[in-house]
Formats: sequence, C-alpha cells, structure tokens
Amino acid sequence: LGKMVSVGRLLPEKGFEYIINALALLQEEYPLLALDIYGEGPLAMPLQDLIKSLGLEERVFLKGFLPYNEILHVLSQYEVFISHPIETSYIAEAFLMANMEAMASGLPVITSDCGGVPFVVENHAMVVPQKDVVSIKKAIGDLLKNQHSVSEYSLQGRKYIEDNYSVITVAKKWDDALKLLMEL
Repeated sequence: LGKMVSVGRLLPEKGFEYIINALALLQEEYPLLALDIYGEGPLAMPLQDLIKSLGLEERVFLKGFLPYNEILHVLSQYEVFISHPIETSYIAEAFLMANMEAMASGLPVITSDCGGVPFVVENHAMVVPQKDVVSIKKAIGDLLKNQHSVSEYSLQGRKYIEDNYSVITVAKKWDDALKLLMEL
C-alpha cells in the first residue's frame, strides 16, 4: 500500500495543504507513500511551493487537469483515495461526488467532516475532523497498517454505492417519487 490519489480544483476549500502536511508527517515511517493530485486551479504554485518546502517532491505530484472519463479510468491505478474539503464562509461541501466515484471504483476513502460529506458516505469511509493534520496522518497510517481495513472499506464502499446510487436505484427512487406526486 502507498499509492494515494486525490481529485479536485486546487482551491482553499479543497484542503489539499492539510493532506500534504499529513504526508510530511508520514514520510519517515512510510518511505514508499506517494500522492497524485489531479486538478488545476489558483493554488497550483502555492501547493507546489509547499511540497518543495516539505521535501516531498518525490512523493506528492500535482498531475494537472484530466477529463472526467479519464479520471474514472485512472482511479483503478491507486490504493487509497483522499479528500479533505473545508467549510469556508462561502461554501460547505454538500455531497463530494469524487468520494462516491472513488468508492464505486473500490477505493477506500479518507475524507473530512465538512458539510454533508459524513452523511453521504455514512460509515463507509474514514471521516476525520477538518484541518486536523494529525487525524489525517492517523487515518492514512491506520489504513497502511491494516490490509483488512482496506479490503473492508473497499468492499463496503462499492456495495454502498451500488445499493444507493446506481442508475437503476436512483431511477427507481425518482419513479417512486413521481408516482407519489401523481397520487396527490
């Protein structure tokens, strides 16, 4: 284990700096741990500077923009998905589709307790407090130390998505809701 991935616009509310700082705390214990971040945005240079200042140039890579259909294919090349959305004065993540796509791809997910995220992933992802670098470090370390947890999160996460968010399931929910409305 050790190939991690994250996806999102490089904006303050995505919390990438907290993930990067957590990886810095793990670099001695896990020398093979690496993170690829897919996305672009105004924080590309500040994040690159942070990566360099922490000596993580050989471990954390800003991969830039990748089209949606390619991201879904790329997820299969990784072992862990990590996101860390942050509530700001103007936004709180309501759903975070990237977590769901990673779970559907069979990846264990580490994410934050921002907005609606913990309610969406339920207990099928590791949820840590926002801006808590030590909790992020602990969650990553827990997964790296326990292959059983990785398998458990992978299987449960994928089943959860299939049971609750597959096209067939969502279409049935809409159909039931429309039928209910027509009865009124």
